[in-house]
Amino acid sequence: MVCTTCQKEESKPYQDKHLCKKCYCRMIEHRIRKHVREDQSLKQTTLVCMGSLTTSVIESITRRHTIETIEEQPSLEDVQAINDKVLIIPWTADHESLYFLNNISNGITTMPFLGKRQNILKLFLPITEQEMILFCEYKNLTYNPLPSSPMLSMLAPIAQKQPQVMNALGKSVTRLAKIVYKDL
Repeated sequence: MVCTTCQKEESKPYQDKHLCKKCYCRMIEHRIRKHVREDQSLKQTTLVCMGSLTTSVIESITRRHTIETIEEQPSLEDVQAINDKVLIIPWTADHESLYFLNNISNGITTMPFLGKRQNILKLFLPITEQEMILFCEYKNLTYNPLPSSPMLSMLAPIAQKQPQVMNALGKSVTRLAKIVYKDL
């Protein structure tokens, strides 16, 4: 099929259109850039990127910040101790959805990582896990997909038939949490 954006011959189906690798990556990067622009916490000058994936993506979309890279996942206390820096984590819409659904199904009412946080930027929040995997494949980046879980297994058939459901769920999680837990 022909790419619906640039009319190239090599393209793969994506939702209701066909996109070549270049147009697909451009679309994903556009969504990430928009998400970064909308985040007010990036007014600080130092960004702490978790892993080389977030570092390479953030370097390609911003040039005004000092960037540090950490490889290990920081504890909640470490994150709260960061005052003048922004921690950038490789967190997709699927991470957000699964975090909420796992916690709500287990009766956990405190969700410190849900929604926007003052010094945390969930860099890949506007994209799903499958979009992230394909983006990293096209860009030759290394990405560790979500580990298998019962909730993920339950959602997989739905996401297979209707991929946009996971994106919609990821966007709605913060609003759902505010309805369920009025103190968030």
